Amino acid sequence: MGKYDKDYFAADLEALLRMARIKLPDMADVYLTANHHVSDTGDRDASAFTMTSRVYPAWRDLRDEFQRILGKTADNIGGVARALEMVVGHYADADDEAAAILEESVRDSGPKMRSPRYDKLSAPEMPKE
Repeated sequence: MGKYDKDYFAADLEALLRMARIKLPDMADVYLTANHHVSDTGDRDASAFTMTSRVYPAWRDLRDEFQRILGKTADNIGGVARALEMVVGHYADADDEAAAILEESVRDSGPKMRSPRYDKLSAPEMPKE
């Protein structure tokens, strides 16, 4: 394997950190929003179905499963963001020069890059069992 210069690794660390702090939390927000919207439909079941309808149980089960999938996906995306942040942190801890370059890059990148957002995501709503 060839030798890479410090800018090569610093750029990759910045890309990983951008993914962890901006792109993945934005993606998780999409799934969380959908999860909350699907959850809101449960309040209107009575106006859409008679509770004795043969269709209602299948609809409820489908909706609840979709809601779980959306919530779990949002949680998983947040987990990936946390893992990427850990990878960047461990690498920066082991390489002072790359850490300094990364720190400068983050400082110049704007507020979204300065702190993790994945911990600030709202919790998904899960169907009542």
